[in-house]
Amino acid sequence: MILSNVKAFLRDMPLKSANENNNAREALLRYFDTFSSSSEAPLHALAHALQFAIYTFTYPNNTPSDFCRVLGTRAGLVGPGGNATKYKRLLINRFLLETIVMSTVNMEEMPDGIELRELGEAMREQYCILIGTDTDKDYSLLEEAKIAQDAPEDLRGELASNARGIADMLISLGLAKRYADGVTIIGWRL
Repeated sequence: MILSNVKAFLRDMPLKSANENNNAREALLRYFDTFSSSSEAPLHALAHALQFAIYTFTYPNNTPSDFCRVLGTRAGLVGPGGNATKYKRLLINRFLLETIVMSTVNMEEMPDGIELRELGEAMREQYCILIGTDTDKDYSLLEEAKIAQDAPEDLRGELASNARGIADMLISLGLAKRYADGVTIIGWRL
């Protein structure tokens, strides 16, 4: 039932005339059939089919990385804006931070909570994201990547400030609590 509803949606969805001329609809239906036959859930199959169609018909002269960079900039998740900027960085907002934390943390540990330092280690290992919870380790990684040498400010101090800012944001989201000893715990039952 769901598969037939998705196919009906794909057959009836409006497309630009240029994409209609390029047989985008047939390609989209073939992509969907391919992904749904590989036992993916219909929603995931639709997402993959749309992803391939967008790369093929909307951004044919760009790489998937270029597409993701543009999409991230338009969504406000990546900055600074503008096409002239080659190197971009994540702009942490509440939605992105919550998504990264929830995908990083083992949900079985959440009822008891983990320290912010442990979250920093997990984010470093899983996503190579440095949030500044271990300034010495994070700074040495930035030195190895030749980033620390080019930073004009006190990078160690900025890393510690970044960790405090992320802790404050997690507290405001209700995902963390700071105790009197200064330790921040991320978890559900706080």
